[in-house]
Amino acid sequence: MGKYEAAFSRLGEEALAKLEGPGGLLAVTQTHLVFVDEAGIRRLELARIRRVGKGEAGTLLVQGEGIPCPSP
Repeated sequence: MGKYEAAFSRLGEEALAKLEGPGGLLAVTQTHLVFVDEAGIRRLELARIRRVGKGEAGTLLVQGEGIPCPSP
């Protein structure tokens, strides 16, 4: 288990899908999109996501309720 996966497991949520790399972990649960990296854990309720696209320098840009949440 990687360090990001260990941090995610402490949330007590089950991942439907996840991707872990050297920069962090991206997971989808039944209710949230979760990103874990060195800065901590960020969660966004799936129901609040309005748009997903490509941000600067190849980042993932997730917008929910008008607030962008970039992740590497």
